[in-house]
Amino acid sequence: MAKKRIDIGIEGMVKRLSSLERIQDGLLVKSREIIRNCANSIKCMHNGEKGKAGEFLKMAKDGLKKAREGTGELSYLLRQSEQEVVEAEVLFAIMEKKSIPKAGDLGVEEPNYLTGICDCIGELRRQMLEELRKGKVKEALYYFEIMEALNEEMSALRFSNSLLPNFRAKQDVVRGQLERARSEIVWAVKCAPK
Repeated sequence: MAKKRIDIGIEGMVKRLSSLERIQDGLLVKSREIIRNCANSIKCMHNGEKGKAGEFLKMAKDGLKKAREGTGELSYLLRQSEQEVVEAEVLFAIMEKKSIPKAGDLGVEEPNYLTGICDCIGELRRQMLEELRKGKVKEALYYFEIMEALNEEMSALRFSNSLLPNFRAKQDVVRGQLERARSEIVWAVKCAPK
């Protein structure tokens, strides 16, 4: 007896899923490159290499722009890339003493913007510590005050994890970083020569 074959459209689905898989593979490669360029930009910022930091940041932003083309329903694969670009862009603006770009300015999804801001707070603490190491308490205070202001904005947000994935965990990390930074800055101000 011959087996009965039922047509439920598998062949069409396989073609569509194969196409999505190729797009996904390409996006993952592009995403890693964007993240690497952001990390290099941040490293250069902390090392005082403004020009190189700007070059890496431009490569990251250009890479993100190109990666977005044709992503369609797979755009969620760029979440981490968007967060990293936000982190680097905001840090760069703060270090240059310019206004902080908003989500719309950067063309990123709001959840990715907010988690990127949380990550940036950690980099601000790192820069604050670097300034303290150099004995530049006034500059360290600049970074600490921005950390506090950003945390104040972030702490008002209370949404479910489905709307803001991983945000609560990042808020907890930020609170811990801010408390440690507060101790470090108080100690530095107390010990600073009058």
